[in-house]
Amino acid sequence: MVVGLTPKSASAGETFYFLTADQIEITSGEWPDPEGRAADDEQPVDWRRLVVGETAGGVAFSGVRTPDRSVCSYLATIDGTVVVTNSPVQLDRIASVAEGTLTALADIDDFTFFRDRYPLGAEEETGLFVLSDAFIRRLCSPRWRIGASRRTRAAAILSEMKMRHLSEFVGAQEIEKLKVDLKVLPVPPGMGEGDLSSADGEIRSATYGDMGFLTPISELKQFKATSPEVRAYNWFRNGYQRAWTNAFDPIALRLGIDDKQIEADLTVRPLSRATDYRELIAQTHRNDLAPDSGDPHPEALLHFVMAIDPSREPFEEVSSFLSNFGRPVNPYSFLGNWFSVFIDDDPMWTEMIEDEITMEDLFDYGVGGIPIGLSVETSNPLKVVGALAALRGIIESSAPGMTRWTNPEHDGTKFVTITPTEQTRQQMDVLGEELELHYATLPG
Repeated sequence: MVVGLTPKSASAGETFYFLTADQIEITSGEWPDPEGRAADDEQPVDWRRLVVGETAGGVAFSGVRTPDRSVCSYLATIDGTVVVTNSPVQLDRIASVAEGTLTALADIDDFTFFRDRYPLGAEEETGLFVLSDAFIRRLCSPRWRIGASRRTRAAAILSEMKMRHLSEFVGAQEIEKLKVDLKVLPVPPGMGEGDLSSADGEIRSATYGDMGFLTPISELKQFKATSPEVRAYNWFRNGYQRAWTNAFDPIALRLGIDDKQIEADLTVRPLSRATDYRELIAQTHRNDLAPDSGDPHPEALLHFVMAIDPSREPFEEVSSFLSNFGRPVNPYSFLGNWFSVFIDDDPMWTEMIEDEITMEDLFDYGVGGIPIGLSVETSNPLKVVGALAALRGIIESSAPGMTRWTNPEHDGTKFVTITPTEQTRQQMDVLGEELELHYATLPG
């Protein structure tokens, strides 16, 4: 793991792994004095934790590392850039980028595309995460998938051994007992009798580490896959390639964080014409979203806006279905270029928090009170009238007597309210008694 990784220092296929493994340990404070005693607690310093050396690629480093790697931090300077990492393999990769033997993230087409979409220095940007094609390829490679599988199996075996002998960790005899487990448990390759040790109640593998810190995949030595591992990987690869034939879709996520909110902007860049996103692309590519599209308003807690093309297939299919009800009016003829769905702020959310209502309990609490809204751009106000009339006719012909339509007014704006009749309310306990639908046609 690299702290402060920049596009010019990161390789295009750099991979980060947190699950059951790679940890970042950054220590700060006073460096121990020459007498070998700490300033605060006056306890002797274990100088075995201090490490100085060179990586396989010749990068000089210094740092702190405990035997169990609960503290593991390497410090190096590469071309004037300070690198802090918990893996010497990462130091080698960064040095290779600096030397030009590995391609830098900033030099690949994926990063250029995303930086053009998200310009560097934008006020709304706090951070940018880019998952390149090379990154995803490495993540799906045989070495990475099999290595991850072995680490997962090693973690399970270490945990199983510890639970079996939890009350027996009193001395050196425990290792002899573990040898019996090695003969009956499905241990991964590399975990043998000479690989295990024990200290402070923890079982440690020289190859895979321990439950506190599993050896990063990039640090596992080159290995040959077993026949079951080859079959498992081929099964994964064949299934994965049904969706991604020749290319992986790069992904970028821009985060913006301030005192009031967290913003996330996600972009997926399909590289194949046969992408699963083709229907979504067909629906959205003809129309652009303007800054004021979707009726943005400060009261919205959640706001989804999407560009649409009413001439595309899904709308045509629904129009064909609705024509069976004898209404010749095209219900989508009034649609413009976008629609939005939003959930607004409301005292209901505070009440739910105070009453400790979970999402599972929401229907019992009263889903009808959720302040959710739908906003749709219209191309022609007159066509809206025909579409709404057709919709009302369909509802009243298919469910007669179940709804009541009224025309209230608020601040000079008239709107339509649809509520269940009394008979319908008695059959809708699951939705609560507050279910109401309001709609209005507004200028602009």
